[in-house]
Amino acid sequence: LGVSWDSVAIGGVYNVHAFTSNANGEIFALTGEFDENLGYVGNGVYYSGNNGVTWQNRNNGLGTHLMGDKITCDNRGRLFLTLMDELTDKGGLFISEDTAKTWQKINVATATSINNQIRVYFSTGLSVNNDTLYLSFSGATGSVAVNYNLYKPVSAIKNNSSWSVMTVIGGGAIGMDHTLESIHFAKNGDWYSSLKGSMAKGGTYFSIDKGKTWKKITEGLG
Repeated sequence: LGVSWDSVAIGGVYNVHAFTSNANGEIFALTGEFDENLGYVGNGVYYSGNNGVTWQNRNNGLGTHLMGDKITCDNRGRLFLTLMDELTDKGGLFISEDTAKTWQKINVATATSINNQIRVYFSTGLSVNNDTLYLSFSGATGSVAVNYNLYKPVSAIKNNSSWSVMTVIGGGAIGMDHTLESIHFAKNGDWYSSLKGSMAKGGTYFSIDKGKTWKKITEGLG
């Protein structure tokens, strides 16, 4: 596997930003890029049910702002994606329960959010494990900028209840944590991720207690 590679055209004019697939082998490609003149642009989501031979654009419910950021799929085939938008509320978190045929925007808020809403501008991590969704992002609530690592059961994802906060580096103001990249859930129960940042705080992080505490790995990385 991986000995040889070939390119496949999916349609549209923008780069593929991320891939995911479900248990049936169906593939979902998320497109988007930054254009110096147009800003954040993309063609949204493409679907293939035949190993990438042909593709269909599936953006119903995503609106007109289609700069893809992150995409993932859980073990029940539910899809989650984030669209990047730093200027308006057209981006954010979306869910599809019908192989991307339709999408629904998900409200993101914590107990301290202004007007029970956080605008998700740019996500660094989107992961799902044991029917829980983990979202790390930069955004704003009201006029206040925030950086959060949040999680919520998928069963409650479509209601307006508050998300729970996962603290990675404590000691700062509420909503000003460092944001994780997508999490790798190891078979032995350990979690692994990383932070972009200074030499003091950036690097590889791991958790042995399901995200309650995180520690930086400083040895054995070559």
